[in-house]
Amino acid sequence: MKYIFFSGKGGVGKTTISSAAALNFALNGKKTLIVSTDPASNLSDIFEQNLKEEETKITGTDNLYASEINAADSLERYKAKVLGDSIKDLDNDVVSMIEEEFKSPCTEEIAGFDSFTGFIARKDFDVIIFDTAPTGHTLRLMSLPLKWTTYIEEVKKGEGRTCMGPVTNLEGSIEVYNEALRILTDETSTSFSFVMRPQELSLYETLRSIEEIKSVGIKNIEILINQVLPDKLAKFNTFEEQYKLNEKIIKQAKETGYKIKKYYLMPEEIKGLDSLKKFILMEDKNYAEKYFAQFFDGGGNTGCAAERGNKYSNKNADTADRIIINKDNNININKDADISSNTDIKIDIKENNSNIIAKITDKIKNQTVFIFFIGKGGTGKSTISLLTGLYLSKYKNKKTLVVSVDPASHIGKIMGVESLEQKPVQTENKNLFLSVISPDAALSDYKTDTMQFFKKVSNNADSLKVLEEELNSPCTLEIAYFKKFYNYFKLGYEKNNLNGNANDAGININAGDNLNLNGKINNALQNNTYDNLKDKFDYIIFDTAPTGHALRLLFLAFEYQKENKNNNSVKDEELEFLINTITDKEKTYFSLALYPEFTPVEEAYRAYKDLKEAGIEVSFLSINYLLNAKLKSIKFFKDKINQESKYLNAIKEKFNLPSLYFEQYPYEINYSNIEKFLKDSFKL
Repeated sequence: MKYIFFSGKGGVGKTTISSAAALNFALNGKKTLIVSTDPASNLSDIFEQNLKEEETKITGTDNLYASEINAADSLERYKAKVLGDSIKDLDNDVVSMIEEEFKSPCTEEIAGFDSFTGFIARKDFDVIIFDTAPTGHTLRLMSLPLKWTTYIEEVKKGEGRTCMGPVTNLEGSIEVYNEALRILTDETSTSFSFVMRPQELSLYETLRSIEEIKSVGIKNIEILINQVLPDKLAKFNTFEEQYKLNEKIIKQAKETGYKIKKYYLMPEEIKGLDSLKKFILMEDKNYAEKYFAQFFDGGGNTGCAAERGNKYSNKNADTADRIIINKDNNININKDADISSNTDIKIDIKENNSNIIAKITDKIKNQTVFIFFIGKGGTGKSTISLLTGLYLSKYKNKKTLVVSVDPASHIGKIMGVESLEQKPVQTENKNLFLSVISPDAALSDYKTDTMQFFKKVSNNADSLKVLEEELNSPCTLEIAYFKKFYNYFKLGYEKNNLNGNANDAGININAGDNLNLNGKINNALQNNTYDNLKDKFDYIIFDTAPTGHALRLLFLAFEYQKENKNNNSVKDEELEFLINTITDKEKTYFSLALYPEFTPVEEAYRAYKDLKEAGIEVSFLSINYLLNAKLKSIKFFKDKINQESKYLNAIKEKFNLPSLYFEQYPYEINYSNIEKFLKDSFKL
């Protein structure tokens, strides 16, 4: 039995490579299951088949099955597992109390984790492949088996009550969690593949993540370098420097001593079984050489595609597949459509982008305005956030703070700032500040603040002991992280008429009763963070974590509000302010980041609908990685540019929203060249 994990920063190609690996095992006779642990999974998109948590056989294969861990389904199954038939014998008051326990925002994490460990316990497959969430969240997932088993054992020695209810409800899971931990650390059973791009920041992130994953006890590690430029692109001046950087990074990766594989940049989307099969074949050097020959050696549609009866070849650019939108607003491909290639959307990028930002700046009226950039990993949210922040601070003279809520953020490195924390750091541009929410710092501060506050209002030793146990729960991180995020909105809130009593903290301390720490975000738990954020900013820009985790962070506000109402808690004025602010389109602007390919467009649309359902309006799109039309002279990019134009038309019809546009920059974005990219993106 083999377990293979694919991890890496968002957008590096984890789903493509893990799906191709799963298909390859299946084609070689291995019964294979691929599982996505990403809240914004794209397995359904790449296999062109609706998937759910219960494994589904991939149509057109004999041995391949797929599953997407779904938060809602995991929660219902976990509730049934914990409660069993015992709920029949309980009175209504007890049932109500149990239901309240399951409304805890952290319950989804443990339910999803429980599903994950359940897959590891499976013995009915030859290979199980995990297509994981972007790096920071995967590292969290890998550490949970140890954290939960340790936590449960410690609670058993104390009051016997966890943040998920009585420890007896979870005790049966200890064996499963221990088995998961054993399998994860068994290098004969489990391997961990880190996917990266041939870029300095990507290599840095990969090596940092490898050290963290090794600390959990995982030993069998390899590095997969994706989107490597084909050698023949090096002869074009546009790509000469980028090719040299590719080679430099590949050499540095090999020097680490880890097993290295590289995958070439493809001139087409990888979507569907046929394209996945081609991607697998690209690992064969001879096949790859023949494949690329058709683009660079004047071979037309000959070479490897012709040898295989054109089964995998692209259509001619003048008869390219037409991208259409069906009645459900999903993008489909009309395979028989004949459409002219003259579909390029003519955009004056600098004029367009400047006009959109001007509409925001024109509305500011002595208040802090919030801008969120949300999207699939790898859509360029960090770069777009920094470009927007630079433009507002330097050329609009607005005091601007760019905040990263992504655990794998690199905004500091991009801007030449050595270290970041939640306290804003001023850059060389006096109006631009940077900040990042660190999970470790968030958890440490939350524990310290909570304990200090409790000791001021109670000397009950038993309650203090229970509080300490609850704070050690792995669930506490989500509450702590949200509280840090929530602090930024205090910049726009006048603190008055707040009593600062125990109830303001959401802590129930009645006569030594068990404590309920679900939803403690009120201002009574003062911390130093707020003191560090007293300066008023004109704009606060949030560079968010990839879509599923970003939405989770935002929706926690609504869950906490609902929980307060259900518990008849004192009205949390700051929480109400937060919700009113993020749903006010004059104060908060949401932009979905995407690029013109199927998966990021579909994911952006799913996020668009989820936000709309919560009462949050998307203000504009940020469309990234547009290929310069001049590249059409290189055959390798011709079909891709034609396809890109069609996706741009589809995006316009699907969303009907104004859009920022950004061309694909031919170099890695860093401190030395971001100003040049800014000048190419805005009218200065």
